[in-house]
Amino acid sequence: MIMPDKYDNFKKLQENEAGNFEIECIDRGSHITIIAPHGGKIERKTTKIAKRIAGDSLNYYSFIGKKNSYNRDLHITSHKFDEPRALELVVKSEIIITIHGCANKWSKIDDNREIFIGGLDEGLISKFKDAMKDEFLPISFLKKFSGTEKKNICNRGINGKGVQFELTKAFREDVQLTNEFISNVRTCLEKFEKKS
Repeated sequence: MIMPDKYDNFKKLQENEAGNFEIECIDRGSHITIIAPHGGKIERKTTKIAKRIAGDSLNYYSFIGKKNSYNRDLHITSHKFDEPRALELVVKSEIIITIHGCANKWSKIDDNREIFIGGLDEGLISKFKDAMKDEFLPISFLKKFSGTEKKNICNRGINGKGVQFELTKAFREDVQLTNEFISNVRTCLEKFEKKS
C-alpha cells in the first residue's frame, strides 16, 4: 500500500516544514529543464542524477529533503507539485525531464535494476526508449508511473508534454548503470539543444 502525501500542496508543506528542505534552481536560459521534484533524502540520488544530466548548459531544479527522518513527509505527488520557482521555470521550457526514484518492488526483472518511463511527450519517449534499448538499459512502461496527468510537473511546459523517469532503488545504487543512463539522456537531449 502506498502512503498518501502528508501535504496536498507546497504552501501547506512550507507552513509546517520550514527549514526541513532546500531548493536548488538554476535558470540557464535553456529551453530544456531537468527536475528532481523529490530530491535529497526523499528519493535518494535523484538530485545528483538530475544535476549531472543538466550539466552546465540545461536548466536545473531540485526540491531537496533534508530531515533526519520521515523525509517522505516532504513528498508532493507530481501532479500537485506547485512550488513557485519550479512552476516559473517550467512554463518557459519546451522540454521537461523529471527524475524520480521508486521502490524495487515495482520491478519485474530479477535484479530490480529498472527504468520506468512516462509522460505525454510520446515522440521523445520513443527516442529515449530506442536509445536505451540500444545500450541494453532496462527500460519499460508501468501504468502506475505513466506520468500522463496534464498537471504533472513534467507536462506543464510550453508544449504541455514532457518525460518522466522513475528509477528503482537498485538502479540508482548501481554506479555503472546510473552513469550509462545519465550519458544516454544527455546524448538524446543534445539533439534538441538550440545553438546560439
